[in-house]
Amino acid sequence: MWGFAGGILGIMKLSEWLSANKLTQAEFAVRLSVHRSTICKIVNGDRVPSVRIAQSIYKMTHGHVNLLDWTNHEQEENQGRSHERAHG
Repeated sequence: MWGFAGGILGIMKLSEWLSANKLTQAEFAVRLSVHRSTICKIVNGDRVPSVRIAQSIYKMTHGHVNLLDWTNHEQEENQGRSHERAHG
């Protein structure tokens, strides 16, 4: 039922995975047993999931969304901040 529909090397962002699998954030939150706002914040980049939630997302998406997606996002943001401090 839930398959791969894009992404690089089998890794997709959660929002892309939800869209490809026709799931709302609320439906996915119920399946993970978390509040809808938790998924909303993760999708919007306002929150990095806990290890427990990241593991659950990995399992629910059959590995298409994994912890590296958030780790890379944080690294990019930190690099941007460092650049702003150096050149701002």
